[in-house]
Amino acid sequence: MTTQNPTQKSPLDYLKAIEESQAIPNFWMSEEYITRKGLIIKETPRVWGLVEADDPDGPWFFPPFYCVNNAPGDLSTKWWAGIPGDIWEHNGESFLDYQFIYDPRNFKTLEGHHWRAFRREAIKWPDSHGAYGKDYTYGCMFDSQEGVGDLLLKWAGDREVFDVEVMIDYALHGACRWGLWYHGELVGLNVADTNWRFVNFRYCLDIGDENLQHYLRLLFYRSPMILNLAEKGVMVNDGGCLGDGGLETFKLRMNPIRQYEIPTTVSERKPNAKSQS
Repeated sequence: MTTQNPTQKSPLDYLKAIEESQAIPNFWMSEEYITRKGLIIKETPRVWGLVEADDPDGPWFFPPFYCVNNAPGDLSTKWWAGIPGDIWEHNGESFLDYQFIYDPRNFKTLEGHHWRAFRREAIKWPDSHGAYGKDYTYGCMFDSQEGVGDLLLKWAGDREVFDVEVMIDYALHGACRWGLWYHGELVGLNVADTNWRFVNFRYCLDIGDENLQHYLRLLFYRSPMILNLAEKGVMVNDGGCLGDGGLETFKLRMNPIRQYEIPTTVSERKPNAKSQS
């Protein structure tokens, strides 16, 4: 039975509790994602946590906390996305997705044999489009939505997209967005947000040109903001692959410094996020 939230907890209280527990946040544990997803607080006599507003009686979105002492929650509860590396022990867990972590400073030179595959692919698009000169620009979008609608239509095609409404909201209104413009057309969009531990690389959207995803990734990791945060110890969480083997191979080519597994206690997998991030 759900209470009427007598303690007036907010979704941000959940993030604070996760941080204080010293758990590693998963890819979806950020203020901006929780806000755009519309997650709400639910409290029972035993536990409290976050649920989807349109399914408050469904599974918890993340593992809940005990109400009495704010300790990690009830082993009998069902939740969609757990803690990477799973420092808490739960029953009935299964694998949901990976979580790839990168150090942006490793993208500065791309030197060494282990970078050969990514380096080769990352330079193909700019080499074939002359995109080192005045014909292209890459920079922060700020509040601009110019070209984003057309880009989304070209990118979407017949893809089955995880969190499509959230993705559109991020693409149009996200706080951290960088656009790649070529001959006046928005051909790529990188979108990120942050939490207390990571920059979360949410989306890498493009017009479908071969190898453009590699180049956009390189631009993102070489962005002054991202490199400055890396100097302060803030690494990039590039999410996972949700069952897409090609996306997994792509992310392994970028030489993650760590690869976590995210558990779930809900048997149904969310829609495939093919080539989404």
